[in-house]
Amino acid sequence: FKTVDVVEDSKSGRPDEIYSPFTHLSIKAIMNDHTSQYIIGPSAEYFDMVTKFSSVFSFITPNMISISHLVLGLVAGKFISSENLYDRRVGVVIFQIRVWLDAFDGVVFRSQTGKH
Repeated sequence: FKTVDVVEDSKSGRPDEIYSPFTHLSIKAIMNDHTSQYIIGPSAEYFDMVTKFSSVFSFITPNMISISHLVLGLVAGKFISSENLYDRRVGVVIFQIRVWLDAFDGVVFRSQTGKH
């Protein structure tokens, strides 16, 4: 088992360091569910690293992404409340896209402010 020192492990990593789910723990990371911790968060960071989204589309702010995933949440709720099984499945997919965008807006914020 890995021992955790919350004070030491919650410090920022080096800019050249590749994402590791076992370092830089914070209270949010400890309380987060496994899907967000190990799949959604790293995939959002990897997407930004590969596509350079936050620097290429620097005019897109994290608040714009937050508003878009707020709207997607409302759309997903409308689909999920349907009696049709296909519509509910579409709603779940839209909601998962919303969850990914929720992680991605934090990645864009940290990248644009240089706090990565």
